[in-house]
Amino acid sequence: VETIADRYVHVGDRLEEVKLAVAALNRAKSPVSDGLTAEFYQCYVDLLAPVLCRLFSVMQEERRCAESFLRGVITLANYRPNSLLKTDSKILAWCWGFGFVM
Repeated sequence: VETIADRYVHVGDRLEEVKLAVAALNRAKSPVSDGLTAEFYQCYVDLLAPVLCRLFSVMQEERRCAESFLRGVITLANYRPNSLLKTDSKILAWCWGFGFVM
């Protein structure tokens, strides 16, 4: 039986980097429009990490970002604007921030 990880076997060492990014997510943050929390990603990291890794690689190869990664929700907290990003955007930002190139 083929698993999701088998389909994306060519992602290589970057898989562990994505798993580290998922583990580093703050569980206390609220989900945005998609409703997927950090806990969801952490619970299903073995299923989601290969897919995310491949998605990030394709985004880099094509030098373009999925439209959903470019959107956020702006709220006011203590009279200051606060931007809420989707969890998958945070994972990508974490990977790029620490120099992990897909």
